[in-house]
Amino acid sequence: MAEKYDKEGVFPLVVVLDNKGTLLGETGYKKITPKAYIQELNSFVK
Repeated sequence: MAEKYDKEGVFPLVVVLDNKGTLLGETGYKKITPKAYIQELNSFVK
């Protein structure tokens, strides 16, 4: 997965994929509340 989605070696990297492996979004560590982080992740699939 790192070779395909993280060629620059970003750490930590969170990728959101659909069921076919298509990249929907990516993010990393953010100093935000869990609720805000979940909202960010959900924004990739809506």
